[in-house]
Amino acid sequence: MRLPPFAQRLHQFLPRAALAAPCVLALAVAPAPAAAQNLFVASANGDAVSQVTPEGVVSLFASGFDSPIGLAFNASGTLFVANNSGGTISQVTPVGVVSSFASGFENLVGLASSTSGDLFATTQGGITGTDAVWRVNPAGVVSEFASAGLSSPWGMAFNTGGDLFVANSGSNTISRVTSEGVVSEFASGFSQPTGLAFSASGDLFVANYANNSISRVTSGGVVSEFASGFSGPLGLAFNAGGDLFVVNGSIVSLVTPEGNVSTFAGGFGDAFGLAFAPIPEPAEVGLALGLGALALVVGGRLRRPRTKSAS
Repeated sequence: MRLPPFAQRLHQFLPRAALAAPCVLALAVAPAPAAAQNLFVASANGDAVSQVTPEGVVSLFASGFDSPIGLAFNASGTLFVANNSGGTISQVTPVGVVSSFASGFENLVGLASSTSGDLFATTQGGITGTDAVWRVNPAGVVSEFASAGLSSPWGMAFNTGGDLFVANSGSNTISRVTSEGVVSEFASGFSQPTGLAFSASGDLFVANYANNSISRVTSGGVVSEFASGFSGPLGLAFNAGGDLFVVNGSIVSLVTPEGNVSTFAGGFGDAFGLAFAPIPEPAEVGLALGLGALALVVGGRLRRPRTKSAS
């Protein structure tokens, strides 16, 4: 078999014995560059979801919602939107195509996606509503997941162990809900808590709407103030770099791990929820030289180019 030009040149510099060995002689593997992580923001007054680049450039991603509040992505990149007035959940493809996913809710507020693929939604009591967390399977079938001990539940977040944490804006507490739906109090002393988000280190961050601050809660339930000076903070989300993003009315603030606050983007119409799109797993690409052939390594798998057999 005739060697490719690259292999022919390499042949000049490698010992003949090495080229005769039936093994991989050289392997260079490099991860492909990671995609940029865009932020998505729900604007209830504009019935729209905006997309924000890492540089803070805002553009319309999708519209036609009905007072959208909660946002959540699944692992495949589908965005789910809680329509508060319509009592429905919409799903949006990565290219912005909107369709109905689930319905039948009353006073729908927050959303969270689990690693199992189920979506979780909070509803708040009122004339017809119920203080509850609902589970929605990938087919859009809705069932009640938990309700005991919840009080005007708002935002939710999963920890790495699979427990769901719920902000009770009515009782100023955070509840922990096991995978079986058992509810217990995790922490208290908040000021109308709304948004929740876990950091990579496992601390829970809580938006206090009434006193314009963000609290940090350790895994042991110890509460401390992390940052302040907001204006009715609602949704929270961490990017892959560890910065915390906070919805403040018509703007989104960026908070560094040290607690320094700055404006990241603005111009939203009564923004509520926000979520970062998942980052695709980077592929690994490299080259391997074996017995008289050049092979391509993609994602850790060795693939040899097809060659025509000699006639």
